[in-house]
Amino acid sequence: YKDYAEWYYSEDYQRSLSLQKTFWINELKGFKNTAILPADFKRSNEISFEGDYANFSIKGKTKEALEKLVKNSETSLFSVLTSLYSVLQFKLTGVDDLAIGTPVAGRRHWSLDNMIGMFVNTLVIRINPRNEISFNDYLKEVSSKVVQSFDNQEYPYESLLDDLGSRQSNEMNPLFNTLITLDNFDQAVVDIDNLEIKSFEINKSTSKFDLIMHFSEKENELA
Repeated sequence: YKDYAEWYYSEDYQRSLSLQKTFWINELKGFKNTAILPADFKRSNEISFEGDYANFSIKGKTKEALEKLVKNSETSLFSVLTSLYSVLQFKLTGVDDLAIGTPVAGRRHWSLDNMIGMFVNTLVIRINPRNEISFNDYLKEVSSKVVQSFDNQEYPYESLLDDLGSRQSNEMNPLFNTLITLDNFDQAVVDIDNLEIKSFEINKSTSKFDLIMHFSEKENELA
């Protein structure tokens, strides 16, 4: 960790963070979080973390269609899912200037792969769904935004909020109300004699945002 701290505060890395800071300030200049999803209940004036889970899976022809779209558009599954997610929000809210949050591991450098520590950061993907553009063209726009956001993923989200003067309030999240995640890595298999170990899904009753779409890519389905 000592080597990591020395590298983090090095002149070269701090220069990189300064460039990323400039990117994010320009990217979010003039943005206001106005995309409020409709609800069938009266909203409180303060953020409530009460929530629930609804599980579903995408498989068969629908999954094949997604894979075909990814291949033909030369984008990524994450970009396709983010595009569809933002279109849903556009239809529900009518807001054409949206921001969607997504977490990143924060381990871009190979030397961080096995280091113990919390490096997770949050990215803000600002996109502009609208009626007068085809979905294929819109997908290209979203894909470009995703690539740019991930290229600048190391600048801390908390520092960005301070830079923008958009600190968290008790009424709403400052930059986005929805989140998307995609797990597309292989689960580690633990092999112990006479012992079977498998993952266990926990349904939480809390949510930090109005809506979170958590996708997990498996061999025959997208859960």
